[in-house]
Amino acid sequence: MKKIPIRRHVATKIFLLLLSGYIFITIILTSIYMINQYNEVKQRAFDNQKMLLMALSPSLGQVTFDGDLDQLKSLLQGIIESPTISGIAYSDITNTMNVRFGSIPKFDSKDDKNKINKSNPYNITQFQKNSLFGLSGKIISNNRVVGNIIISSSRSIIFKELKTIIFIVILGMLIQTFLLWIFFRWVSMVYLHRRLADITNGLNHLEPVTGKFKPLIVDSKEKDEIWAIQKSFNHMATKLEITRNKLDKKLF
Repeated sequence: MKKIPIRRHVATKIFLLLLSGYIFITIILTSIYMINQYNEVKQRAFDNQKMLLMALSPSLGQVTFDGDLDQLKSLLQGIIESPTISGIAYSDITNTMNVRFGSIPKFDSKDDKNKINKSNPYNITQFQKNSLFGLSGKIISNNRVVGNIIISSSRSIIFKELKTIIFIVILGMLIQTFLLWIFFRWVSMVYLHRRLADITNGLNHLEPVTGKFKPLIVDSKEKDEIWAIQKSFNHMATKLEITRNKLDKKLF
């Protein structure tokens, strides 16, 4: 029997199918993980802003009450130098002490939809607008509101922090894919391909004229689908040989 060339082994097809499913599931799970990481990093940034604002409030209230504009600028300048802060703006209730550093979003009104209006004891409101997010709050001194402050951060800060996480996740996925490929390649070549090749060779050595064949070696420990095919092949070939021998006796 002429040997039939095989363009792609069934083991390779199974591997590609499993690999596609693995990559698809990994992408979905990685996306969910990255969304959670993004929200966690963003919340940490909000928490840091809130801590800064709470720590700064007493000093801001005092310098506002004293009318010390230079000290006010010095305090705000120290905050804007933080790598996580992209902008800060302060104005007192009389609008005589207005200081602004960096990028601050503009709001159309107090009820801007991008504000997360959740009141708290510190009169702090979260906002997110365009590429900026941050906090706006009131500065209180002697139980009176003396000014308003806005602290903003850029979303690029979040992505910078996520770069390392993204790199580790992608590197891990590539390593896992490579190891999976090596493992499945070994399984397909040493185990699956070898056993299927035995069946192919048995069919190629089957002699329909003489009725003789070489039985396949069947491993009784491997009682799986390939084992069943091997057993069926030997049974079929045995019946063909018996039938051929009967025909020879009748003819001769």
